[in-house]
Amino acid sequence: MTQSWTEVWYFREALYNSIATWFLEGVTADRKDLVTQQYWHQFPVGSANSHIQSGLEHLIETTGILEKQDADQAIEQVMTEYTTLFLGPGIPKAPIVESFYLEDQLFFGPSTVAMRQLLSKYGLESKMKDRHPEDHLGIELLFLSYQSQAFTTLDEKECVNLAQEQIAFITDHLLTWIPNLHSKTVEHGDVGFYSGIVELLWGILLWDTELLQEYSDSHEHITR
Repeated sequence: MTQSWTEVWYFREALYNSIATWFLEGVTADRKDLVTQQYWHQFPVGSANSHIQSGLEHLIETTGILEKQDADQAIEQVMTEYTTLFLGPGIPKAPIVESFYLEDQLFFGPSTVAMRQLLSKYGLESKMKDRHPEDHLGIELLFLSYQSQAFTTLDEKECVNLAQEQIAFITDHLLTWIPNLHSKTVEHGDVGFYSGIVELLWGILLWDTELLQEYSDSHEHITR
């Protein structure tokens, strides 16, 4: 690996923060770059696995179609898809809430409580709890971003422990339902932008668990 681990932690912090915004706010007018092929051609995570590669290819194809129209119209199309998939009206076509997939389509279920308790463990509280349950995808990604920043303030033994905690969080909370979310975005998305985003995220999460395990293995002597 050519980057230092400090650079990796800052990169992860920024990456998860950006993706969280795409799910919490959608694609806003100041992010017209997201509906261009160039952005996805230059995306900073390479084709580390088949999901990242497929997600990027899908986004490049989709934005190629979107670029044939005015950027404002393209964003409007993407935001319409965002609303239909994730907000409603009525029950969203592809809810981005963990409990919906793990607890028989229940919102504010045990997964929400578990995530609230996890945030509390680190002295955190969601500022968006009146709008989104704590197990909303965007909030879970912000939690990963926050924890990645924490790596820069801890000693090596604490970093190894945190890396293992993050692997467990990604595996137990996110990867348990992201595949089902992807299926729903493929089925119900009429633009195809967000099915690409979800598959890209799926691949990033898999890649990240490998990266965190690499860090743990390379610092195994610290915990002995």
